[in-house]
Amino acid sequence: MTGVGASPPTAIGQRALLVRGPAGNVLWDMITYIDDDLVSQVRELGGVSAIAISHPHFYGSMIEWAHAFDAPVYIHAADRQWVARPDDSVRFWDGDTLEIGAGLTLVNAGVHFDGGQVLHRAPAGDDAGRCSPGYLHRGPDRGGSRSCTATRT
Repeated sequence: MTGVGASPPTAIGQRALLVRGPAGNVLWDMITYIDDDLVSQVRELGGVSAIAISHPHFYGSMIEWAHAFDAPVYIHAADRQWVARPDDSVRFWDGDTLEIGAGLTLVNAGVHFDGGQVLHRAPAGDDAGRCSPGYLHRGPDRGGSRSCTATRT
């Protein structure tokens, strides 16, 4: 994973994560700042195949990021009401899980907002599996992968 941020920080100083994978990269969460230089740097790391956002506080610049990389934005349907700028790049999904790439699964954990989601990356090789940060902590190893437990705020 590679952190994506701005210096000096914008808004509350949040950062996104570029979750890199052989079938494409997922931009997890969002920063409000985007310019040609930042887009170029992310392209050098393989670009963005999909965008997934944990909860509505990060929705502000998702359309600009989606258009810059021609990437879909995955948001759980329970948070549809919080999308202020409808766009064809936004893909609403229902249910408990959605695979968005090889070994990358969104989980509707209902954290912070009803549609709050986390991203699970399945183990590969010596990797023990990883969960997106935020309202999470790792649980004990269970059969070769780590579990993510959501903490409600």
